[in-house]
Amino acid sequence: MTDIAVWPSKTRELHNHHFDSTIWNDLAFRDDDIVIATYAKSGTTWMQQIVGQLLFDGDPNLAVAEMSPWLDLRVPPKEVKLLVV
Repeated sequence: MTDIAVWPSKTRELHNHHFDSTIWNDLAFRDDDIVIATYAKSGTTWMQQIVGQLLFDGDPNLAVAEMSPWLDLRVPPKEVKLLVV
């Protein structure tokens, strides 16, 4: 038996004045990527900080916004974010 990962699939696009989910179509995932998915205004930044602190042994200087960008936020442009990721 071969272990084949079954990944979730995106079923719709979200477009509004804040978000554009089409960036996920152009992202090349790595094997060690972690996707943090939370509902709007439900503690996303807090969850990013918790995951970052767990991964980096409580580093007080952790730059969460750089380490864990909000890809579907319209700013900065998609081309800029995909260069960083």
